[in-house]
Amino acid sequence: MVPESDKESGAAPDPRPRPPAHAASLLLAQGVPARVVMEILGHSQIGVTLNTYTHVDPELNRVATDRMEAALWSEQ
Repeated sequence: MVPESDKESGAAPDPRPRPPAHAASLLLAQGVPARVVMEILGHSQIGVTLNTYTHVDPELNRVATDRMEAALWSEQ
């Protein structure tokens, strides 16, 4: 799948296939580092990847809250 802009510009196509958009969200939810997902998608800036593909899932929010609570108030 080569973007129209690449076809028109004559630029060599990127040989990496583009994963479906939901795959990026799934990778991030599975803990794949955002920088890795950014490179897979061919984004030049991490903000594009994070702003587009990260969503606050209620379960992830609960897990994060539990971890913060444990880090701040658990007795070691």
